Amino acid sequence: MTSNKFEEISNLHNESIRITEFFDKKLPDIKKQYADPYNSLDKHYDGFIEGDAIQSWDMKVCYRSFSGYNGVSSTYSDFYPNEKIMTEYFLKYLNKYTEEIFNEIAQMMLEDARKMKADAIKELEGMKEKLEAL
Repeated sequence: MTSNKFEEISNLHNESIRITEFFDKKLPDIKKQYADPYNSLDKHYDGFIEGDAIQSWDMKVCYRSFSGYNGVSSTYSDFYPNEKIMTEYFLKYLNKYTEEIFNEIAQMMLEDARKMKADAIKELEGMKEKLEAL
């Protein structure tokens, strides 16, 4: 096992914990403070938005569905949604299920980290056996 593999496992595990702690502990506390009229926290927004703005995380995402036929190098889009309407409702969906989405992502990360850890331990055990046989 390489140190890069260890770092990858560790990063997945730690990011999973950070996401879970944010959505289970920190964000509810922030929302509680924001809802309290006696608290000095007077600005808060969490959710997905379109465009460039102050953000915690930014990525460009696209949806692709295209097809091509044997013998023809061209491909054609299968799906032509109205971009404005689709963006509006996709963002509404993301915001409706934000916590579920991030919790599922965190769970997937943790499961992958556990599997990678088990594989790495098997690899190390195999290397140990070979070293002991020398």
